[in-house]
Amino acid sequence: MGRGLNQELGLIKAGDTRWGSHYKSFGNFISNVASIVDVLDTLVENASTLDERASASGFLRNCQTFETVFLLHLMTDILGITYDLNVSLQKKERDIANAMILVELQELNDRFNEVTSDLLNGVACLNPIDSFSSFDIKKIVRMVELYPDDFDGFSIRALEN
Repeated sequence: MGRGLNQELGLIKAGDTRWGSHYKSFGNFISNVASIVDVLDTLVENASTLDERASASGFLRNCQTFETVFLLHLMTDILGITYDLNVSLQKKERDIANAMILVELQELNDRFNEVTSDLLNGVACLNPIDSFSSFDIKKIVRMVELYPDDFDGFSIRALEN
């Protein structure tokens, strides 16, 4: 409604925002996923037409898939890495020295180009345009290998298959 506490955790239409706000949108979606699922479930049960029920049911199924949850968390991690740097670089004084310190604090100083390239290549090959025509499992596996605490060897081999 444009007022109250819900505005802090509201979902923003992605096309109407700057890149910096996508980080907040992904976090808000993750924080509100239980409520979103409840609302979609209610819409499925109370839909007045078959089209509405089918649409709500499709959204509900998609919200509950591993792929959706994985991509939400992955994008939150990626955007979280760049968020502070982005904010720092958009300041009026544009203090490059402080921005470089920020990069060092985020453990990207030595591998900035390699890590960034691998993450962007991995995310780019998950683009659904043209039926995932840019899909490349090797790039996705490389991206997953950047998170050794989250994926063991078995998970990586399963992903390769």
